[in-house]
This record gives sequence, structure tokens and C-alpha cells, in this order.
Amino acid sequence: TDHHEPAPDAVIDSLLREADIPLEQDPRAEAEAAHHAEAPGIDDPSLDDLESIPFVTVDNDDSRDLDQALHVEALHGGWRVRYALADASYYVQPGSACWAGALARGASLYAPTRSVAMLPRALSEDLVSLNPGVARRALVFDMQVAADGQVTRCDIRRARVRSRLQLSYN
Repeated sequence: TDHHEPAPDAVIDSLLREADIPLEQDPRAEAEAAHHAEAPGIDDPSLDDLESIPFVTVDNDDSRDLDQALHVEALHGGWRVRYALADASYYVQPGSACWAGALARGASLYAPTRSVAMLPRALSEDLVSLNPGVARRALVFDMQVAADGQVTRCDIRRARVRSRLQLSYN
């Protein structure tokens, strides 16, 4: 008999559908992402301007959704750590189509042969990605860390940042 195994993509898609995970973005979510691309809010005067701080991202070699960046500065007796988290909440508001899609997926999902982005790729891989050389919105955790690892201060603020490099774990 001629027995054929299903293609890996078909198996993965079937498992995702069984889990009620939408494989494609809702057209309304794509439209919201396109609207944000036209008005990204980078020039918001309420943002602290931290573009001069040389943040870097550290992720997998092939990552395209860079949602965190950091800057570490040695101080006498410890460090100053600035951790920038991409400000998805600015673009993904409760009640929006992007919000509904994000709740349905829960996270971006990665399988050996495909990925299913939690948000439209225009957001996850562009506006909400701390790509090097471009200004982006971020929540920045500015921490003082003692030599023993104790966090002695932590301030959080919305800011405009500009990552310098996309580094990988390798």
C-alpha cells in the first residue's frame, strides 16, 4: 500500500485549528495596523527622549519581533540597567480587533515550519519591534542594581528609544 504521511505544515495547522488559534489575522486588525503605520505616535511629546542611550537587543539569530532591548552601565558598587519593553499597549487597545486577535492567540507561536504572530506583522515585526536604527515607543524600566544583585531603585516610564544593534545569543 502507498501510505503517505501528512505534510508537517498540514499537521501543525490542524493542531492550531483544534486549539482554536486563528492562523490568519482578521482584516480589521490588519487595517488597524496600517492606520498605526500612518500615525505611529513616535513624536508624542509625553514620551521621554532616550534615543541617545545605546540600547541593544539580544535574541535568536532569525528573530524579527524584537520586543525588548537593554543597556547596562557599570557603576561603583553595582550597575544601572535600563530594560526597554516595546510599547504594544499603545497600539493594541482593549476592544480593538488587534486586542481580540492577541487574546485569541495568547502569544506569538513558533513551530518548526511556521510561525503565527500574535499581532499583525506590521506591528509585531515593525512598529512594536525595537529594530536597530529606528525610533520606537517603549516602556523603560530604569533600575539601580547593587553588586549583590539587589534592585535598589526601579523607575518605569514611557519613552522613545533607538536600539543600536541586533545581537544574537550566539
